[in-house]
Amino acid sequence: SYIQTLPRVGYKFVALVTTVGSQRTIPKATSSRRWRWLAAAAALLGTLAAGWTLWRYRQPKPTEQLAYRLQLDVADGGRLIIGAGPSGGIALSPDGKTAAYIVGRAGKSELWVRPLDGADARPLAPGTDAVEMPFWSPDNKSLAFFSGTRLLRVELAGGPPALICEIPSRANGGAWSPDGRIIVGLSGGRTGLLEVPASGGKATPLTSLDPSRSESYHYWPQVLPGGRFLYSVRGAQPENSGVFVASFAKPTERTKLLATDAIALFGPGGDGRDYLLWSHGSAVVAQQLDLSTLKLVTEPRLVADPVARGSVSMGPLYMASSSSGVLLYAPAPPPRRLTWLDRAGKPLGVAGEPGDYFNFRISPEGSRVALARVNDTPAIDIWVLEAARGVSNRLTANPRPSHLPVWSPDGRGILFCNGSPFNLYLREANGSGTQLRLTDKTTSHCATDWSSDGRFILYFETGRDTQQDLWILPMTPDGKPGDPKPYLRTRFMELFGRFSPQSSPGWVAYQSDESGRFEVYLQSFPEPRGAHRISTAGGQYPQWNPNGRELFYVSPDSKLMAVSLKIQGDSVEPSPPHELFPMPSEIRGVFQIPYDTAPDGQRFLVQGPEDHRTPALTVIVNWPALIKGSSAAR
Repeated sequence: SYIQTLPRVGYKFVALVTTVGSQRTIPKATSSRRWRWLAAAAALLGTLAAGWTLWRYRQPKPTEQLAYRLQLDVADGGRLIIGAGPSGGIALSPDGKTAAYIVGRAGKSELWVRPLDGADARPLAPGTDAVEMPFWSPDNKSLAFFSGTRLLRVELAGGPPALICEIPSRANGGAWSPDGRIIVGLSGGRTGLLEVPASGGKATPLTSLDPSRSESYHYWPQVLPGGRFLYSVRGAQPENSGVFVASFAKPTERTKLLATDAIALFGPGGDGRDYLLWSHGSAVVAQQLDLSTLKLVTEPRLVADPVARGSVSMGPLYMASSSSGVLLYAPAPPPRRLTWLDRAGKPLGVAGEPGDYFNFRISPEGSRVALARVNDTPAIDIWVLEAARGVSNRLTANPRPSHLPVWSPDGRGILFCNGSPFNLYLREANGSGTQLRLTDKTTSHCATDWSSDGRFILYFETGRDTQQDLWILPMTPDGKPGDPKPYLRTRFMELFGRFSPQSSPGWVAYQSDESGRFEVYLQSFPEPRGAHRISTAGGQYPQWNPNGRELFYVSPDSKLMAVSLKIQGDSVEPSPPHELFPMPSEIRGVFQIPYDTAPDGQRFLVQGPEDHRTPALTVIVNWPALIKGSSAAR
């Protein structure tokens, strides 16, 4: 055997050289002395051959550039988190020597690090959960990350995390500049990028939205050489979205690099060139970037396919680069399968074909399922599945992702959110007619329920001075929307409200993080008169049993829980929660609702991966060699 050292980066590969042939037997007449001489000669020849091979490998080859791939397994007993929203995240140290990623274990998300030239992965600040979107300091010694609406930092050498600042809403990307500032993009609220000293302080605006272009978000910031930064812009119209560059000295003056909804990544090639990498469908392509002119000077070339993304556009791209020409990425997760389970978790059959599903809802009569799934275009559209036949029909074909389908009480219409920012739309479930816009607001909002009497739509909205709030949209008997009004608006995050199934809803189940983690609560309706906590150790995604006497929810360790309810007037007496069955997969993000309840209250439709193996991370050393001669992406 011999060791080959890769140029520039110092990762080691061991190549074992063996000879495989027919079995041979040494004749008895051969003397042991002669055999020892022959063996010594063979060993010497083998050593000389190996040395010659290694010498040849190490000679400069200006006309030959090779790329090398490594596979990195994540921590034992954990699963790499690949979120459908801002959840999860991976990061590569600027020197290309250490990977950071998010691992889900026992219902918690933890920040782990692993040297690329070693096998010892370890949790960093293991006492901190709900971790997402890590990014490195320029000196490779620290990591920053988000936990809810907190920005924290932790040293690679160890120690507890330190709070840098609070932010108004959940983040969508962060970057650490050489002069000691951190840039933050937000996933909620109409705001531009924020900046804060890495040592701690108050976050202040760095960029502002351009109202003339109907911009909704500035997100996914990255630091460029020369006192500049790169970021993505999301506009109400696709032509107003793109990837831009500005300077810290003059952040209002910007240059558009690329017109796309996709996430882009700045990638020094380690070969004296710089590149822009961006997602193109399931793949990632690269173009050489001239930083002096801020122009893309080559055609797009394929780098990797498939690569995981948090969503088709705004979610994170699970790829990171270093200044030494190393790339780290997570492969796209396997397709997901919708499966019917009974109350004990026993499979009863599958629904439809495997796909990349985000959320779904069973129709009131139980024969159809409305699905939000990724298409080949790519986009996220609403489809309607006939459960008995397994046949799906497309309901929407919008340029922006469509999410969270909700059936009208009579099963004739499907409500969903679409646009930038998200607003509410309604369309006939059979696909006839055109989609009707119900709201026209400047803050994103998505519906999660429609009362059984048809009078109210319940939705959550990103507040300007709060996080996520619950709102009510009144509906007239002829299907016209009234004036929206807040139902629960606090400084905490309220999500996924569901009406009680009575003909006139008297209660709303929802999740809130007012205790420091998500728990499930009940509130009276139409006027809230005090919350009743239902979960005891964390919970999300509450749903009612259609009989109105039981609530279901998902625990932090991904188990479906049930709670019996005794409701009399304004009083609620919940039973202790008990487990029904483990969910088949980790929850990937805020838009992935992992289950729905059938009208009989005895069956559940859940989604889980077809392949339950833990995905590995891929490392590419000297990745620019891949794009020389590859075909352009079109």
